[in-house]
Amino acid sequence: RGYLLHRLPRTRKSSLCLSIIGHFNLDVYVLTMSSLDNYSLKSLFAKLL
Repeated sequence: RGYLLHRLPRTRKSSLCLSIIGHFNLDVYVLTMSSLDNYSLKSLFAKLL
């Protein structure tokens, strides 16, 4: 399962993510969407599965 958080800057998204991954001992992946094309994004998700 994955989640995408999108809100205005400085609305504590990073703090929320760090709290959740710390509590549940999860992995986190941070992507810079402006540097990815469709093929690269599909390849990344395929590797995660």
